[in-house]
Amino acid sequence: MDVDKKIQYEHAIKARVHGATNIREPQNTGSQRNLLIADVKMDTMAFKFNEYDIVQKNTAVSHIYNTRGITVPQLTIGQFQNLWFEQYSVLGGVTLAQAIKEGIGAQQIQNIYENIMTLFEKMDRVYPSALTPNPMNQVHNIGAHYVRHTICKPAGWVVKQVLKSVNRGPNCDIAVYHSGITPKNTIVTNDGKLVGFVDLDEACICNRNYAFAMMAAKYQEIGFNHTDLIKLYESIGRGKINREMVRKLVNASTAIKRTMWKIQQLKQKSK
Repeated sequence: MDVDKKIQYEHAIKARVHGATNIREPQNTGSQRNLLIADVKMDTMAFKFNEYDIVQKNTAVSHIYNTRGITVPQLTIGQFQNLWFEQYSVLGGVTLAQAIKEGIGAQQIQNIYENIMTLFEKMDRVYPSALTPNPMNQVHNIGAHYVRHTICKPAGWVVKQVLKSVNRGPNCDIAVYHSGITPKNTIVTNDGKLVGFVDLDEACICNRNYAFAMMAAKYQEIGFNHTDLIKLYESIGRGKINREMVRKLVNASTAIKRTMWKIQQLKQKSK
């Protein structure tokens, strides 16, 4: 994180949260570098800085998901001068990515994904009307925003058009899905039980098949067959998955993310 930006963020936290100490970046910072954590009384809190529309959207999704039994952090909005941020108590546990790194077994991973499917099925009934109007409610706008800031403006425009196209479909396939359910955004207990999801930036109005494919791509990346995930979902849910669309999106997602990673590496080396 840029030193000046970190100082600004720390000042905002101290100005708005009495008793915040040991303000620091988490071990896994992510590409945006906009998250700080702090000790507040007997709690550990996270503070994620972003544009107002994104903070507002994430806070709304947090409230809706928790009322539907989909465990995510309970977000509230913070502001100091021109800075906006989400603030919330950190979910207890470790990321699934960390658990995998530490040697969690294949059967435990599959058990976790069974529980993930139960929560994903609940998202089927979080209809778009649950959110108040906000441009960042839409997957094509939130996706374009991040590509525009991490890669370049022209790439953001292309991504927006692509996401609009792949997220078309019947209204019955559209809901407020977390389209970034990955091991690094999934929190589990030390003994391998699902706690919930974090990072709500990609929780937005989108097509079920798109959200499922983004999750399935990571499921396949850690060594499992994404078609097994489809069977699991369809065994517990009312919705159906377009298998051919998901297959194409899984392959495309893997290729695109690899390309974006290479571009980011080149940008960092050029600095």
